[in-house]
Amino acid sequence: MPNKGSAIYSKGYVKNLYLSGLAAQLTFGANNQREKTDEKIQLHQHIATEIENNNNLVNEIKFDSDGALLDLFKLLCFIQVWSDFKETWDDDAARRQMKFKKDINKLKRKLIHAGLFKAVYEILLQFKLAETAEKIEIEQLINKLVQYDERKKTLINVTKQFLEYKRFTLDSENTSEESKRIIDESFSSAAKAISEFSFWPERLLYGTGFGIGLIAALACGLSTGAAIFVLLASFSLPLGFVIPLSLLIFLAGTRANFQLFSQHIPQFFQNLCKENNRLQLSRSKKLLLLPAGILSLSVGIAAAAITYLEGTKMIALICPALAATCPHLTVALLSVLAAALLIGLTIVMLRTFVGVLQSKFSWQDFKKNIQEKWQNITANQIFAYIFKLLVMAAAFFGLVYLDFTGTTTLAGLLGWVAADAITLAAIIGDLPFTLKTALSWCNSLFNESNSNSGQDTRYYLGQIVEFLALIINAVGNAALVFTDSCVSRIASIACFMNSYASNRTQEDDGELSQARAKATQGSLNLLYGSFFQSTNSQIQTPEASNGPTENYLVRTI
Repeated sequence: MPNKGSAIYSKGYVKNLYLSGLAAQLTFGANNQREKTDEKIQLHQHIATEIENNNNLVNEIKFDSDGALLDLFKLLCFIQVWSDFKETWDDDAARRQMKFKKDINKLKRKLIHAGLFKAVYEILLQFKLAETAEKIEIEQLINKLVQYDERKKTLINVTKQFLEYKRFTLDSENTSEESKRIIDESFSSAAKAISEFSFWPERLLYGTGFGIGLIAALACGLSTGAAIFVLLASFSLPLGFVIPLSLLIFLAGTRANFQLFSQHIPQFFQNLCKENNRLQLSRSKKLLLLPAGILSLSVGIAAAAITYLEGTKMIALICPALAATCPHLTVALLSVLAAALLIGLTIVMLRTFVGVLQSKFSWQDFKKNIQEKWQNITANQIFAYIFKLLVMAAAFFGLVYLDFTGTTTLAGLLGWVAADAITLAAIIGDLPFTLKTALSWCNSLFNESNSNSGQDTRYYLGQIVEFLALIINAVGNAALVFTDSCVSRIASIACFMNSYASNRTQEDDGELSQARAKATQGSLNLLYGSFFQSTNSQIQTPEASNGPTENYLVRTI
């Protein structure tokens, strides 16, 4: 009977494939009589032999051919998502960064793939043992599968050919829209299962990074909120006004900075679990990692020192008895916040440096690109370039002004010489991040935004909360440099723009996201092509021209 529902993959689905492949690899590893050049083929032959020796596949239970075909369809969708074929991508570098299994190291990928091979082979062998009339045709597909001359492509091609041979269709009424929905949901479920696959070491490190990011965000909120509290309290304003306002800025600063840290720190710790996770950098660029690390550390030190001192001032004003009676507790709490902020900002800045170093840059390509754009430039593009230049200049000015304003605070803890040196290093260390985020914000204004019409109410409420948090936090940072001087007024506007742009959910990888979306559609087109054909009155997707498809006739079982 045709399938009426989508294939939903549980969190344990990938783990079961991994364990199945691991078991096969362990028994295969016990056999030392093998040639390294044919190791993959010999592993497949070993798995096939083990399965064939298990003759109770069909004998002990009644074989359900319909259920087996549904399982095979489930495997087909999963293999398509898992493989993420290069043909669906325009850029292989984008594929390496955005493929669904990018967070799974190569050893685990190999074992999961062995588990997929084992699952497909078992189903084909079940049909071979149960249906004697079709042994020859099935035997040919099984032999092709074992040889595995095209690696993943052979696995998915054999699976497709077998489903075509068995006249498998997704919907008994042959409705293409329902079949398309089944494929879409199955693809999304498989992508989610692959992306979320991890073991406890990865989850532990990810959770550690998440915790550090949360504490660092609290430290940022405390730093801004405490500075505002100290500033307003110095004007003898009523505490009934100062405390709620400072608390609001604290909460907004925590929320705004958490979305920044959550984008970088957990991923940094998660990458520590990856094997062979080497930076693809030239020798000259690798030499730049040390000064980049020192500059990134300076950003963290400057922010941590300011947080510590501003927190101390706030506690001394609000609750002087606590600082007097429990000085060790006060120092311990503020030290934890400062340390988390130091680690968090260092990671954010270092990852930005690494991203800049990893980017491909050629002066010849740059000049060629400038010449091409200059020849076809329009008035709107000129306005956009001028606007971007002004925003980046304002962001840089706000960064410099805010950092030099904090030098006095740093000097109270580290001395003037160290404070000046750290401030200068922090400005240089923060510069790539500031310019990159400012440019990202400008691009988001001029680029067409994606439609979010399918989102629910919670999504829009979250967007509103995020926007308000960014605005309030930016206002708080701008207020820290605002005085009666004309320069400080300009600087406060620049600090506002700098804070708002830096703490937004980063969209600088928009091109990567678009590449991922295009590759996803290409993979879906391949699956659509397995079950739809225009001559059979089936759907012809408008995106079908984005990539090649393999058409198979849609038949009923």
